Amino acid sequence: MANTRVIVLVDTKAIEHDQTDKKEDSVIFYDNRLDPPGNGKRFKSIINRGKKITWKGRVMGSIWDLDDEDFAKDSVDIIKVEYTSGAHLLKKDIYTGTNKVVGEVEDDDEVGIENYAITIRVCRAGKSKEYTIDPKMHK
Repeated sequence: MANTRVIVLVDTKAIEHDQTDKKEDSVIFYDNRLDPPGNGKRFKSIINRGKKITWKGRVMGSIWDLDDEDFAKDSVDIIKVEYTSGAHLLKKDIYTGTNKVVGEVEDDDEVGIENYAITIRVCRAGKSKEYTIDPKMHK
């Protein structure tokens, strides 16, 4: 059984123009556990008891962004992961970090789906803004 690594890909151009309730459309989650990639509402990540889960942000762009000087300076930081509802699968309700967040999975027999909120900081063109996305995890 392995630790879970979740990559949070963010379209830094699109997220700043999305409607508040549509910000998930600018974010794609994928992991090392063969879970299908998806946005926050459609993504569930498998975790194993007694292991760790790490969330790391990455900038997502297109071939057209390669010449964009602002895009080259963009960054995505994961700054908080917080339990919102469902099964309690992690040892703590809140984990924080500066550019990635590492959580510890409970070493018990509880199974189910945990809903959580992940706060990301997007830095684009010298400005930063925080967004909250709502993916899920299960064991």
